[in-house]
Amino acid sequence: MPVVTVRMAEELVRRVEELAKLQGVTRSALIKQSLRETVERRSASHVREAVLTLRQGRKPGKEIDWAKIEKELQETEPQFPTVEEAIAHSRRRPTLVK
Repeated sequence: MPVVTVRMAEELVRRVEELAKLQGVTRSALIKQSLRETVERRSASHVREAVLTLRQGRKPGKEIDWAKIEKELQETEPQFPTVEEAIAHSRRRPTLVK
């Protein structure tokens, strides 16, 4: 596994260490999980943006690698077994007011 070195302010390192201790995980595990979640969230955001753009009949501003998206979808486990359950869950979540 590759090693990545990152420089951070001492205050941020201290906060990461405190949170890791509270969660009972190592600092490294907490940082890896946080980065994984951020990358997944940002990737999903780009996909949602592209889908919305396509639904509006416009061409996405960025080139979309549909093969990569299809591969990721095939390799992941859906959170909900049916579309109906996903919709029901989304309706229970509070919406953000913009």
